[in-house]
Amino acid sequence: MVVAQQATPEATTPLLLGAAAPDLARMARLPVASAGPPEFTAGVATHHRTDAVFHGLDWFRATNRRLVRDLSDRGVRRGPARGAAHVLIELLLDGAVLARADHAATFTRPWAALAEPDDDALAMVADEDRSQWVEFLGLLTDRLDPVSYGDPRYAADRTAGTLARRPRLAMNNHERAVLRGLADDVHDPITRDADDVLGSVVAAVL
Repeated sequence: MVVAQQATPEATTPLLLGAAAPDLARMARLPVASAGPPEFTAGVATHHRTDAVFHGLDWFRATNRRLVRDLSDRGVRRGPARGAAHVLIELLLDGAVLARADHAATFTRPWAALAEPDDDALAMVADEDRSQWVEFLGLLTDRLDPVSYGDPRYAADRTAGTLARRPRLAMNNHERAVLRGLADDVHDPITRDADDVLGSVVAAVL
């Protein structure tokens, strides 16, 4: 959402929701609406451009390799190590970005639309999926606090929870403890890099 706001200073709520839609719909195991207001579809397109740019950054690739290696060296199996490194980087980076008041303000408006689903939030999925979508959004906004991704323990636990939905990547208790320790170790370096990373992504998406 923050990249979409930075790339489109007059970004509307539908555009910001579109930027969040692919990730949220994936979590709900639903397809994103294939049609909708132009601002919404523009937000979806911005999400995909942002993902491609971010995952292509030398910074992301180097950080991801380092975390995979560190997790593996501490006894985490290869599959969970690769999955956890990828997710943890993104969550800690989100937490660092949302620690800034201006970026948190960008996030507040669309999050409110999701918490009490309005027409813009409902339009993120097809009409036939809306009942499941509303149930998902209720659970999401009640249990998840993205601003807390700045807490490395919270980010680590959310990472492990994300992997738990995929049996081959689910972490055991030892691996979860290792992940918490690594999150503490990498929190400050990722936080220091956050503004530069965000700037690089926005510049490439524009």
